[in-house]
Amino acid sequence: MDSSATGVVGEQLGRYQLVHKLATGGMAELFLARTSGIEGFEKVVVLKRILGHLRDNETFVNMFLDEARIAANLEHPNIVSVYDIGKVGEDYFFTMAYLHGEDLSAVLRESARSGRGVPLPQALYIIQGVCAGLHYAHEQVGLDGQPLDIVHRDVSTTNVMLTYDGGVKLLDFGIAKAASQSQLTQAGVRKGKASYMSPEQCRADTLDRRSDVFSIGIMLWELTTMRGLFRADNEMAVMNMISNKDATPPSAVVAGYPAELERIVMRALARDRDKRYQTARELQEELECFVRENRLGCTSGALARLMQGLFGEKPLPWAADGSLTKAGITLIPTTDPTQPGSYPEVGSGVVSQGAPTTFPSSAVDVSPPPANARGPLYAAAGALGTAAVAAVLWVSLRGSEGPPPEAPVPKPAATPAVTPKVADADADTIAAPAEVAPAAPPRGPCPEGMVLVDGGSFFMGADSPDPVLAAAGPAHRTEVAPFCLDLHEVTVADYHACSDKGECKRAARRSRWAPSYRKFVADTYSALCNEGRQDVDDHPINCVSWQDAQIYCRWRDARLPTEAEWERAARGNDGRAHPWGDDGLGPERLNACGSECLAWFRRSKIGLERGMFPASDGHVETAPVGSYPEGQGLGGLQDMAGNVAEWTRDDFAAYPEGEVKMPRKAKVVRGASFHSAAPGQADPAFRRGVPGGYQPHDVGFRCATEPREG
Repeated sequence: MDSSATGVVGEQLGRYQLVHKLATGGMAELFLARTSGIEGFEKVVVLKRILGHLRDNETFVNMFLDEARIAANLEHPNIVSVYDIGKVGEDYFFTMAYLHGEDLSAVLRESARSGRGVPLPQALYIIQGVCAGLHYAHEQVGLDGQPLDIVHRDVSTTNVMLTYDGGVKLLDFGIAKAASQSQLTQAGVRKGKASYMSPEQCRADTLDRRSDVFSIGIMLWELTTMRGLFRADNEMAVMNMISNKDATPPSAVVAGYPAELERIVMRALARDRDKRYQTARELQEELECFVRENRLGCTSGALARLMQGLFGEKPLPWAADGSLTKAGITLIPTTDPTQPGSYPEVGSGVVSQGAPTTFPSSAVDVSPPPANARGPLYAAAGALGTAAVAAVLWVSLRGSEGPPPEAPVPKPAATPAVTPKVADADADTIAAPAEVAPAAPPRGPCPEGMVLVDGGSFFMGADSPDPVLAAAGPAHRTEVAPFCLDLHEVTVADYHACSDKGECKRAARRSRWAPSYRKFVADTYSALCNEGRQDVDDHPINCVSWQDAQIYCRWRDARLPTEAEWERAARGNDGRAHPWGDDGLGPERLNACGSECLAWFRRSKIGLERGMFPASDGHVETAPVGSYPEGQGLGGLQDMAGNVAEWTRDDFAAYPEGEVKMPRKAKVVRGASFHSAAPGQADPAFRRGVPGGYQPHDVGFRCATEPREG
């Protein structure tokens, strides 16, 4: 049987052995492969091979080889590396770097599904990386010194890869135009995804680098609004829209969108290419200036943390706990491990022959794909699981073109934990995992879901001229014993576990936050209470009184923390400025009052002049707990600033030698909330007094207890 037609896993193709088939597209199939050399040298690559029935088609072969030739000459941190190109018998193939990550369309879908959005610093960091890679490609010259005039023509969310270590990689030059191509695209032929085409591309005009700049502008618009820009029922309608209609300004769909950023976006999306940024670098430099002026800097580490927050820990497929290993496939030679380059034969049990393997789906988004998804991309993702296929979904397949059309960011639904299983589809080649009783977890000093906070001395309070911190002075030496504290605020689902049993009172649906207030203001704030709302099970409970919080914690054999314990957990003993350290405030670290909050106050006719930061943190109201991994504090404590402020056990009183106006029968509330607009409210020392019988919309709580002995 012709192995090139069947895609047999385990065959040798030159110096490469095919380990696992990843996907099949309209022109090529993709494999995880390995190569070896002397002294035990081994390398895992992605091998792309033209389909057997197309290898005699000169047009397809030339397109395939053009892709390899163009990409092989591009060496840049923001472009995937192509290693070599080869032919064995009648099989044409080339190899590329394996990228461990997710394409941008998957990141958009997951961030929308989780309700988090993509924080503005990370969004701009991604686009700057795409700009850098494209400008490098646009500037390349051939060995004769003449410009190659490369135009990517398919810049879209499926062709941008974000790696789990924070890399940004531009992919798939499969339809790129270059002066050196063996067969130039015929006039009148359009290639690329309709929703990311430029106006001149839709008209099948001659293209230059400015076409790619327009495509970047579309991605920038979508990343910063979490909506699709050009969407219609069919491709012709989309192309007509792009050709004849100016892009919608971002501020029309996102209240409070920064005016300077909107200017940049709209210039990139100018239909007249002479009014557009003339190079990707021009656009990149404008974004860099905006980032500096607004202190929205991002690092690869911050992007890596966003990826981890969205997708969890993702081991390499061939790691001990990776998807290949779990499926019974290993990259370790088994015939004679002492001999370099010794590999198992097909059928040895190390690699399987036949259909692609089905992997466990413990972290796979099993929600149905968007309506505009087409082609085999989703089938490949569903069959392989993200740990094995995520980094290679950038082949020349056609999948989702971004977030759903004009869809607002959805609130996440509570998802029950599911024990991963190996699907039955490949039971002939992979045995189902044996049911083994899990080992009992070691008994730690704290109950599950709590973090141990070391005791000791620290300076509690703040000596600050900021009037917001007037009640927090003077700073004074305080000592606390070790204690356990909830990792995150008590959620709606947590609280319902008590109230549904009649052990706790139901949370209120009306906010009571002041002695007297106008009815329309009370109604407006009451709409922010989470009790009775849909899809907020993983948000913090709010609109609960101090007594309600106490009762819940006692039901759990716990208690509310003292305010000294709360500040110790938020500050530690190193005097840090914020729970996460000394880095400044930003929408990637906490859910506070950003541009989205100011817009809410304007719409509500309550009014607020300034927010804590100029950008949007993605949440007008509460956010799911743990939505801001960059804002984690000591021991991984989540949301010690932002989301909701928190009740503590203590009565509100002035510190020794301090003066403060005390509300009657008030309890101490600590921390910033989603409505906090003053920077001082994010200081761990910030405190305020709220009567214990009140049920504020911006206050929740978490519980504490003493560590176990032994």
